[in-house]
Amino acid sequence: MRKTKLGNKGFSLVELIIVIAIMAVLIGILAPMFIRYVETSRIQTDVTTVDQIAKALQTAVMDPAVGTVVNQTAIWTANTGAVTAGTLDANVISAMAATLGTFSGTGIGSAARKSAACADAVLSIEVNASTGAIRITATTTGAGSRWADFVTGIEDVDSTGSIAD
Repeated sequence: MRKTKLGNKGFSLVELIIVIAIMAVLIGILAPMFIRYVETSRIQTDVTTVDQIAKALQTAVMDPAVGTVVNQTAIWTANTGAVTAGTLDANVISAMAATLGTFSGTGIGSAARKSAACADAVLSIEVNASTGAIRITATTTGAGSRWADFVTGIEDVDSTGSIAD
C-alpha cells in the first residue's frame, strides 16, 4: 500500500523565481564590495613587499659588519618582482639577500606585484647611510586606478620616508 502525504506540494515556480531574484540582487550589491576588498588586500601585500625591501636595505646599510657604505639605492620592478642594484655595494647585496632569503644574479629576487595598482610601477628605494632614513621614489608610476591607495599605504608604513611621483 502507498501512503501519500496530503498538503505537501513543495514550492511553486513563482516562489522559486522570487528567491532567485532576491539572491541576484544581493550578489549584485555584495560582489563589487568583495572585489574592492580583494584589491585592497593585494595593494597591502605590495606595500608590505616594498616595506620588506626597504627594511632589508636599511638593515644592511646600518650593519657595522657590512662595512662603511655611502647612500644605497635599490630598484623594485613591480611586474617582475626583481630587486636590482641601483647603487648597491656588493656587501649590501649579500646582506639584503640574507635578510630577504633569496638571491639571483646581480640582484635580490623578491615577490612580483599582486595588485593592479602597481602594474608597470618601478620604485627607487634609497637609504641614507648616515641617518638610515628611507626615501622611496616612483621612477615609473603604477598604471592601476588605485595607485594613490598604494602610495598612501607606503607613506603609512614608513613614516621616515616618502614616495614621490
